[in-house]
Amino acid sequence: MKLVRLTSNDNEGRFETFFKTNIEIKEKSQVALQNISFTSNAEGFKVNGVNGLITFTIDGNVMIVKLTEANYSINDYGNLFFDIQDKLNDKLDFTSVKMIGLQFSCSLNRDGKIEITYNISPYELESYYWNEEQLSLFPSGTTHIHSNIIGVKNDDSSNYYSTLPFIKGCGVMRASLFTYADTGADGEGLFVGMSRETPSTWTSPIMTDLQKDMYLHLDNGKYKYQYYTGGTKVQGENATLPEVGDIVEISRRGGFFVGGFYRSGTFTQVFNIPDDNTSLYYPYLIFRSGSTQLIVEDLIVQLNPEHFSTYAPPLKKDRIQTNLGVVPIPSPQVIVSNILNFNEKSMLDYLGFENITYTILSATPKFIAEEAFSLSVFNDTYILVLDNMELESYDGFDGVRKSILSVIPYSDDNTNRVVQYEPANINFIDLKNIKPQSLRSIKGRILTSNLKTPSLNGLISITLLIK
Repeated sequence: MKLVRLTSNDNEGRFETFFKTNIEIKEKSQVALQNISFTSNAEGFKVNGVNGLITFTIDGNVMIVKLTEANYSINDYGNLFFDIQDKLNDKLDFTSVKMIGLQFSCSLNRDGKIEITYNISPYELESYYWNEEQLSLFPSGTTHIHSNIIGVKNDDSSNYYSTLPFIKGCGVMRASLFTYADTGADGEGLFVGMSRETPSTWTSPIMTDLQKDMYLHLDNGKYKYQYYTGGTKVQGENATLPEVGDIVEISRRGGFFVGGFYRSGTFTQVFNIPDDNTSLYYPYLIFRSGSTQLIVEDLIVQLNPEHFSTYAPPLKKDRIQTNLGVVPIPSPQVIVSNILNFNEKSMLDYLGFENITYTILSATPKFIAEEAFSLSVFNDTYILVLDNMELESYDGFDGVRKSILSVIPYSDDNTNRVVQYEPANINFIDLKNIKPQSLRSIKGRILTSNLKTPSLNGLISITLLIK
């Protein structure tokens, strides 16, 4: 009988030990595992081009999402949830009016289970969440907004802003020009914008460019704009003269912020910038004008529904848009078919789902995993395979002969992730060698129970017995 110790530092469980002298193996020999030890990596889960594909279908509108290829560990697993919800939100667009006002989320619920759902932001003005300074709001039951200053205004103190952030899915901020009389002076007019700085930090009476952040500016007979990209300010203009009846809009759709205006049902794009998916934007209007020079009506802003308070009073119905004309608006929120489909089993296993495909009939579906989420991938079984020694062993997973020396029924679900296994009984497996063999190396692999490559860390030590 021979005792052979094999070692490796390969992080994917591969080993090939070379010896300075030949190992002579007699015909019809047998091999057994005496013991094995290794440490599994807390790396957790690897998203690749196969398991990272998720399909979500809303009322026949198919969205195929490709997740970012990355390794997720016990320290950053939450980034996978964000990636799922961000990629789903990026697929929401004006291609279907069903998608306007939707916002996906992927998170752990109170039971510790993954929940993938979407919420709906009303196509209204949730005035409960807005504050105004030096403005006249909705006089005589109208939907009008204008400055309460007589004469020309040349600072930012007449403003209307949301205390809640803008929707992170697909949504709009839009309003119609009811009255527009240009003063002819640069810097005045209407600002329709979004700021990544919370309103409580804005300076008064003049806001900084960084506080104004991203906006459309109806100024001196033009549609001007500003936004920041990579910390760099970008400014420009569209020479179209603003007119009464124009519908000014900033939308979040398809992974972009799009600014522009509708005229007679036709949209003119003024700017288009990628959405970073991480920032919260606070919508605002600024009136650099007198009370009679500039009036907007039918302001609609779809806010982040996850921030809504359960204590908000009912909306005043006379503040809902009525005359915005031919523009894309959400379809009625009715019960529709929603389908979630995973492309590969390892993803649903990691998230705690049991099936490849789920279908829910609902206006606001919730896809909840059957199992509580585990912070990392734990294997209940490992398999030791010898690649250059033919063994009389067979595997039912793929139905073929495979040189499996031992199945290691050992869970690595412990604090230090160390697997140390020594079978209670030494079980020898026959070698398929009808003639003597002379080996200078022994090569093999450690696999997971589904024959996948594991993620290991540090030294692998294996002791074999050959007789």
